[in-house]
Amino acid sequence: MTTTEDMVLPDAMGLEHTLSPVDLPPHDPPLEHPLRWTTTVIALACAVLLPFNATAIRGWAYELAPNASTERVIAASETWYNATAALGLNLPTDTMRGWWAAAQAARFESADAAQAERGEDIAPPPPNEAAAEEEEHPQPVSSR
Repeated sequence: MTTTEDMVLPDAMGLEHTLSPVDLPPHDPPLEHPLRWTTTVIALACAVLLPFNATAIRGWAYELAPNASTERVIAASETWYNATAALGLNLPTDTMRGWWAAAQAARFESADAAQAERGEDIAPPPPNEAAAEEEEHPQPVSSR
């Protein structure tokens, strides 16, 4: 016998056996086992990322704490990086990293510089009231 706790999440029989406030039609055919679907998605993601993201694998290897097994991981990641680079598979990642570095290095001119370039007058900065008051009423210098 199923309890209400079991009925909150979808089961292998389909979504129509849940406590959903929405009436769901029966699912034909019944849903596949969710672990099989999850395993398939993870395997597909690894199959795509492994050849096209060797730069990240190499970076991860260099971030590991140095020891004997890390040296083997770094050597393997370098070998993999060189193999994917020889096939040109690192090109998309390297191109995007170059775009990102260029965006980070971009500097935007200030509004004053743009006004000066257009020949417009640039308003002087507001006077410093403390400096103006000091000029009007200088402090006496005490001699000892």
